[in-house]
Amino acid sequence: MMASMRHAWLVVILVLAAVPAWADFREDLELGFRAQRRGDLNQAVELYTKVIRSRDLPAGNRASVYLLRGEAYRDMGETEQAVADFTRALRVRPNYAQAFYFRGLIFEKLGRGDEALKDLKKAHALRPDNELYREKLELLEAKLMPKKSGSEDKSSDKAENKTEISKENKEVRPPRTPSTQ
Repeated sequence: MMASMRHAWLVVILVLAAVPAWADFREDLELGFRAQRRGDLNQAVELYTKVIRSRDLPAGNRASVYLLRGEAYRDMGETEQAVADFTRALRVRPNYAQAFYFRGLIFEKLGRGDEALKDLKKAHALRPDNELYREKLELLEAKLMPKKSGSEDKSSDKAENKTEISKENKEVRPPRTPSTQ
């Protein structure tokens, strides 16, 4: 009986020791979120880092905390750190549409259009019902596609003419291009 009583106390002590750690992770997550909302981004990053390091954080939730910390880094202008956290989120949860979307936005800001397009396409493919993802993808595609203006179309039409014959001089001339007009 004494041995089983000692075992029961040991279990209770272990459970009680684990509860504060679990509560700390939840509290730190909430405090990090509040800090981010009020603009205290350094504090938010510090708290999110603490949550990420917590052994009690369920693996599936780790991607969400990486995303939150990545957003805080992005808002601080720390784009490379934000990209790293969005990438970490995708390692934990490979089909995380929001992480693809946010990373794509940063790639666009950094002038890395091909990577941005790839991420935004992936976000849209994972969440085709999300209007924001679709709209941003369409805007980026339009921005990256070469635009044809009316004058370019006309000059390409003229370039298709092999030669022009002047009626006055009856001489053969090469087609006119915008630079020879």
